[in-house]
Amino acid sequence: MPYHVRVSAWNGAGDSYGRAQYSTPAILTPMDKPDPPSSVEMIAIDNSSIQISWNAALNKGGSHMITKYKAEVAEVVPGSETKLSDDSSLFYESFDVDYTPEVQAIILESSADDMGGFFVVNFMGESTPNIYTDAEADDIKEALEGISTIDSVVVSIYPHSQDFITTYGQRWIITFDAQRGNLPSMLIDSSSGRPSTIATGGTVSGSSSVIRVETISNGGLLSSFITPPVLDEGKLYMSRISSFNGVLWSDFTTSHNSISPSKSAPSPPRDVLVKVLSDTELGVSWKAPLFDGGASIAGYKIVWGDNDDMVPASQLFFLLDNLDPEESFLVSVTAFSSRGFSDPTLAKPAFCPMELIESISI
Repeated sequence: MPYHVRVSAWNGAGDSYGRAQYSTPAILTPMDKPDPPSSVEMIAIDNSSIQISWNAALNKGGSHMITKYKAEVAEVVPGSETKLSDDSSLFYESFDVDYTPEVQAIILESSADDMGGFFVVNFMGESTPNIYTDAEADDIKEALEGISTIDSVVVSIYPHSQDFITTYGQRWIITFDAQRGNLPSMLIDSSSGRPSTIATGGTVSGSSSVIRVETISNGGLLSSFITPPVLDEGKLYMSRISSFNGVLWSDFTTSHNSISPSKSAPSPPRDVLVKVLSDTELGVSWKAPLFDGGASIAGYKIVWGDNDDMVPASQLFFLLDNLDPEESFLVSVTAFSSRGFSDPTLAKPAFCPMELIESISI
């Protein structure tokens, strides 16, 4: 139940109190236990890990947010009493599921090794000082943390490369290690237009120079958890999840069933990109699945339109040639192993140098 508080003083003189001071905020709710998560489900990732997923609690116990979850996993024996605790001789492990930070990348790329100039980063309405394209990590960090809308970041710089197309540049990986939640994207301002997630020209020079922002991973509190590879194939496990609102833990919600880790089909390929190489060629590239399902990846299947082909696991790219310039294609990549095929991943278009686009359109 919400409450409103007001306080006034009396000094013994007269028969009335002074003016009341009202509480801020106007309505307060006492802290209580949050509701437990619901619909706890488990699936096998491979022969030593399982994935646990759940739905977040709606009632947070008077808090504005759930700050973390506790996931407990225990071995169970069919026909015996289920006991999830560490005082059993059976396997038991407890894991904290905390907030993951927002990670974004500022990508600087050009078709020749001649990028120069500077730009400004806009974040939630505030802008940094000028950041030069050859800035060091400490300089980038100082500029970003110099605006009030960014608390603290970790900056790492890596070389940037693309398959099929020769590009030059860097990837600045920005990890927001203090602000929680799914944050808005940083915007780039090179004085050639309104701040955007992609900018060219203006104060940035170089051959087909482009600066763009990509979200690597959204920040927030996950509603799923993959155990470390510490479980045994052939044994049964149950799990339960509890919510924490910063003050109190909720009751536990236990999974509806037990599960045994087992080999499975791999997870889908990651970061599948398709790139225009000419008016009759497309280049497709991807990264290996996050999980192989406990069996080695045997290869990949590439599908475009009504066509398909396969490549070995060592090959993470594919060239589509002899294409009809008037025809459009959906491209997808699927991983497979001895345990089956993953779900397909649709390819996303990747950056292409402006000179190449212009030569194709002529």
